[in-house]
Amino acid sequence: MENKQIIELLKEKFRYLYMTRDRTILEEQISLLGKVEEEIIKTKKQYIEEQNESLANLWLSFECLVIAIENGLKMFVLLKNGDPDNAWNCLVDAQNNSSWSIRAHEFNKEIQLGYVSFFNGIEKWLFPPQTFVSSSMVVGRSECSICKKNMLDCNHIRGQCYMGEFCSEIVTEIKQFNHMAFVTDPADKKCRNTHTGNTNPPKLNMMTLKMDE
Repeated sequence: MENKQIIELLKEKFRYLYMTRDRTILEEQISLLGKVEEEIIKTKKQYIEEQNESLANLWLSFECLVIAIENGLKMFVLLKNGDPDNAWNCLVDAQNNSSWSIRAHEFNKEIQLGYVSFFNGIEKWLFPPQTFVSSSMVVGRSECSICKKNMLDCNHIRGQCYMGEFCSEIVTEIKQFNHMAFVTDPADKKCRNTHTGNTNPPKLNMMTLKMDE
């Protein structure tokens, strides 16, 4: 696929991201985007082999936004199926990937920011406020996902894109766990309080307000 084709496809997929869309149509679009994602990854790998970092990062950016849209569509399907907890996880993946798309390469800021704004808005429009949790711990050692060296000894920057790949910190040793805390701005929105009640079932589901066994 050409760059222009990808960009036009990304523009066009906005029209499917609504709760009113038929489930079968949403599932068809998920399948279609899965095939597009495969083609994008194949093209990205070609540029990585050619050591063309600019184009490798561009196609990583395309990949991230396609994954974001896929997760947005899956979110609506899961909501229609009565599964808001897994729908939330898809929303978080959609939010993350739309933001990562900009970080990898700003190929069309209007489209990219449009998706970021849309998925952030969905959190407020469709889901109740969440109670997030975060852990405090002492890390003994962590390594770079790019060069596999100790994170303190390498020159890569966490979160930055290198030759079609994001640099991440992989924790390999935890020396001490300190505490768990409730936070309003977590590093990972999937870390949240899902139920309330005593340690024995049933517990109150914070999404549905139903008692889960």
